[in-house]
Amino acid sequence: MKLLARLLAVMTLVFSLGLAIGCASGPAVLDLRSFFGEPSRWLLQERFFLAMVILSNNLRVLFLIAVSGLVVAGPALLIFINGVVIGSVLVQASARLSPSLLALSILPHGVVEVPAFIYSSAASTAFGLELWRRIIKKEGDLGRAAESYLKGLLVSALLIAVAAFIEAHVTLQLVEASLPP
Repeated sequence: MKLLARLLAVMTLVFSLGLAIGCASGPAVLDLRSFFGEPSRWLLQERFFLAMVILSNNLRVLFLIAVSGLVVAGPALLIFINGVVIGSVLVQASARLSPSLLALSILPHGVVEVPAFIYSSAASTAFGLELWRRIIKKEGDLGRAAESYLKGLLVSALLIAVAAFIEAHVTLQLVEASLPP
C-alpha cells in the first residue's frame, strides 16, 4: 500500500508537469480540430451517444495505461501526455472562453476523470513493478498485486464512466446555460 501511495504522488507530479508543459506550449502542441475533428452538431444534441463516444475514448486510454504497466514507465508516459494535451486544450480554450466558462467546461467531469487516470496509472505501475520483481528476484506476492491492480482498474473504469456521463450531460448543460442567447 505504501508503494501505491508513493506512485499516486509521482503520477500526480508527472501529470502536473505535463499540464504545465501543455499550458506553456499552448497551441503549438496540437491543433484541436485536426486532433479531434469537428464535433458533429448531432452528436452534441444526442447526449447519450456523446457520452458513449467520450467513454469509449477514455476506456481506450485506460486500456493503454493498464497494458503499459507491464513496461513500468508506460503509465507515467501516458499520464504525462494526457497532461500535455489537457494543458494545450486549456490554453486554446482560454483564448475563446471567459475564465468562469472555461472552469465550467473542465471542472465538473475533470475532478472525477483526472484522478481516475492518475489512480489507474499508479495501480498499473505498481503491478508492473511487482511482476518484474517476481520475474527477476523470484519474490513477492503476485496474486495480491494482481488483485489490487484489477480493483484499481475497475474503480478507475467506473469513475471514467461517471465522468463521461457528467461531461456529456452536466458539463455541456452548464456551458450551454452560461452562453449568451
